Amino acid sequence: MANTTTRPRKRRHVLNETSTSITIHDVRKEITKQFQQLMPVKYCKSSEKVCPAGPPGLPGPTGTKGPRGRRGPKGKKGPQGPLGPPGKSGKTGMAGPVGPRGGKGDKGEAGPKGMPRPPGKPGKSISAPQVMLTPVEQTRDDGGNTALYCTVGGNPLPFVEWSFKGRKLLSGAKYLIKEGELIVRNLNYSDAGQYTCAARNILGSSVATSNLSVRGLPVFTKIPPSLATPVEHTTFQADCEAEGFPRPVVNWTRLVLPLPAGKAKVKERTLTIKNLSPADSGYYVCVASNVMGTKKVRIDLVVQQRRSDTSGSYHHDPKAFLFSLVNYPGWAPLKLPQTGKHSSSRGSIRCHSLLGPTFGGGYDISIYNNARSNSNTYSNLGHTYSPPRGYSYPSSFAQTFLAGAYSFKPDEVETFYETT
Repeated sequence: MANTTTRPRKRRHVLNETSTSITIHDVRKEITKQFQQLMPVKYCKSSEKVCPAGPPGLPGPTGTKGPRGRRGPKGKKGPQGPLGPPGKSGKTGMAGPVGPRGGKGDKGEAGPKGMPRPPGKPGKSISAPQVMLTPVEQTRDDGGNTALYCTVGGNPLPFVEWSFKGRKLLSGAKYLIKEGELIVRNLNYSDAGQYTCAARNILGSSVATSNLSVRGLPVFTKIPPSLATPVEHTTFQADCEAEGFPRPVVNWTRLVLPLPAGKAKVKERTLTIKNLSPADSGYYVCVASNVMGTKKVRIDLVVQQRRSDTSGSYHHDPKAFLFSLVNYPGWAPLKLPQTGKHSSSRGSIRCHSLLGPTFGGGYDISIYNNARSNSNTYSNLGHTYSPPRGYSYPSSFAQTFLAGAYSFKPDEVETFYETT
């Protein structure tokens, strides 16, 4: 008998030996999981059969309201419903444009005659304007106020207008016009004159006037220059005019001193000085006066020497000075340098055949010939040589300081000069 050799058969494995082995329990678990996903009924694990659904249980309690879902799409428009009842009337709208005017209707029958009434008052007759202005004349003081009253009649009622010296007046800071009254404020001399009240209507016009005088201080209308520098031996004239109410009187005076005797004349408010000399220099004053007061205006007259005068010319020496040895009580000897008001004229000393020693361009001290027998010698200190401190040219003190008077007769004259 032949011997048969048997070899053991090896079982093939799907998984590697190193893989985890799958049991029958794992297979059943996976099948159950798949059935639960495919079937709405539970799978009975105990018998491994499909179990039919039992009867529904009792409803559970109502759960909480979930969130509102998204709005669905708009449905199709349904058929039109039946017409509802009319609503309430709205507010009245704006009126439309006016329609065309209708034709004139037929004349109605006359009504019954009324009861007669008493006759009315007669109306006013028409007339041209009549004007009365008061006061006709008045005088007021400078700085005050005044009023004029215009009474007007006429029918129709006239239009009223105020004017002054041909110029129409309007209400403002100066004038106040109200119901036939004109008030002029803060009066001055320029407000003096004639005021007119004029009235007019369709039948004509009428005017009335009133004169106003303003009483106050004089007002200068022409004044001389503040400084005049004429040349000696010429004629000087200065005009001065003033107006006001009452009418002012105008005159000329000289500050401190009288007007030059025999040379000065005042006529019709004009000052005239003939044959000028430096001694005529000084302040001249135009004076305007009335019962309300006085006003003044001053001119400084400085007479210039003729530089071309061969008979006597001025020389300048910066070292020249005047020395007063004997003075008023309490005054020590005093040196007077060339620092006067007009020292720039450089007139230190003048040499003239008809004069003695003459110092200063304004004849600060001038000694005439035959000085003992006349009163032509005088002092006008301050023009070139300075007066004592605290005094000025041309003051009365400066003009009388050296000799005690403006004009004098010297007893003795000595002139010293420096040699080099």
